[in-house]
Amino acid sequence: MVTRADMRNRLRWELGDETQPYVWKDLELNEYIDSSVQLLTTHVPRTRCRVVNPDPADGAYYLPEDCIGPPWRVDMDGQVLPPSAYFLPDDHILMLEPMGTRGVRPIAVTYPACVFPLGNDTTPLGILHWEEEPLLWLSAYSALCSLESRRQRGGVMIRKEVPSIEAYAQRYKDWLRSQPRKMHCSFLRSY
Repeated sequence: MVTRADMRNRLRWELGDETQPYVWKDLELNEYIDSSVQLLTTHVPRTRCRVVNPDPADGAYYLPEDCIGPPWRVDMDGQVLPPSAYFLPDDHILMLEPMGTRGVRPIAVTYPACVFPLGNDTTPLGILHWEEEPLLWLSAYSALCSLESRRQRGGVMIRKEVPSIEAYAQRYKDWLRSQPRKMHCSFLRSY
């Protein structure tokens, strides 16, 4: 799997920013890569399954931080709970029905998840091989958007001809549309 250092080097090459002085600092590119990983895996989420214990104070089940939508499946004692057996008063809280029933046993929750990169250069980013190009496009899109605002303030130049911001956005949108399973994607409508 690709690391953040690998992706940063590819991004520098893609943007023609391979020689010093760099247009973008490593920290800036790291930020664009990390936020792009989160966005990409929100659009094409991972399937995760975790055992969740009820909170002793209120009996609620607090879903994991990487959960980005309603659970796809909830199991208790080897039985699949129908959606009518629980409700979600908040994005990350699951309560049993009827309202007010306190959870006493653990549940297994299968849910859509995004990836939060670990923030170092040597650990794999958690993306699949077929997602590396779209990650590169999304990161380049972010970098060029920041460059555009800096350019308006002071005339920063890049060293080679690169695709436009719109071209990177279109590549990513086309890839996203081709995916068999995706969540609601505001990126497609916002650009």
